[in-house]
Amino acid sequence: MDSKKSIIIAESFPICLKGLADLISLQPDLKVVGAFDDYNPFIAAIGEFNPEAVILSAVLDIDSIELTKTVHGKYPKVPIIAFSMIKDPFYAERVLKAGARGYVLKHDAPDVILRAVREVIAGRIFVSEIVANHIFQKFVNGKDYTCDSLIGCLNDREIAVFRYIGQGFSTKKIAEKFNLSPKSVQSYRESIKRKLNLEDSHDLIKSAVQWMQNELVF
Repeated sequence: MDSKKSIIIAESFPICLKGLADLISLQPDLKVVGAFDDYNPFIAAIGEFNPEAVILSAVLDIDSIELTKTVHGKYPKVPIIAFSMIKDPFYAERVLKAGARGYVLKHDAPDVILRAVREVIAGRIFVSEIVANHIFQKFVNGKDYTCDSLIGCLNDREIAVFRYIGQGFSTKKIAEKFNLSPKSVQSYRESIKRKLNLEDSHDLIKSAVQWMQNELVF
């Protein structure tokens, strides 16, 4: 009987997808039952294989918070490990609140992602060290770092819109991502500007681009 724990991976970049799959396949206690760079077959595979864990990166530019909510909503018993390029601790906390049990950064060492997989399968939460210290400060020392994060006052959908703006997506393209009208996306843009005290669209774009540049890890 095969005692290896089954893993499904979702990752947009082929080289990252193959690297993760190869790394996990080499482990004596783990196996990859699916590796996908597309949303629909990925979702279908979870239902088919019922894996012990899912490693979830941004698939086809879907925001990690939104994607985690969707996967957790469909398969609440399947543990999710977010594999992210964003080190903002507030963003990491939002992903965890959306249903993830782990949050690992893409520049972490291979043994970190393996440890995350095993910890999450064992029923524990695992967070990358670079964001763990900030999260622990909040709970241990009573430090609320919401005000330290540019996105701290935004709701989940506004964060997703802000990310897409920072990636250069137009209002029309963002509307297509969420299956919304451009008018609805424009309302989100106005709300973000108001909450971040930004004067106009130029300031909004500049702020979003700077946040992406500052919070991405390479």
